[in-house]
Amino acid sequence: MNGIMRRGHPRRPLTAHATRRNKRLAKRRGTIEAIFSLYKNVHNLARARYRGLARNETAFYLNAAAMNLKRVAVMAE
Repeated sequence: MNGIMRRGHPRRPLTAHATRRNKRLAKRRGTIEAIFSLYKNVHNLARARYRGLARNETAFYLNAAAMNLKRVAVMAE
């Protein structure tokens, strides 16, 4: 399964199997895309900030660590 949801067409609607598959994928994608939304909107990672892959990768990992520390702090309360 590649994770790409199927789309219907006015003359060729989705089959029952494709509808069930889309619902399974939507559950998984909803949780993951919420995290991506936080990265983009809260932590300003929609665009590369630095020149070079290594610096951008480091910035991403530091932001990911910060998000995880925030989540741990909330869970500890």
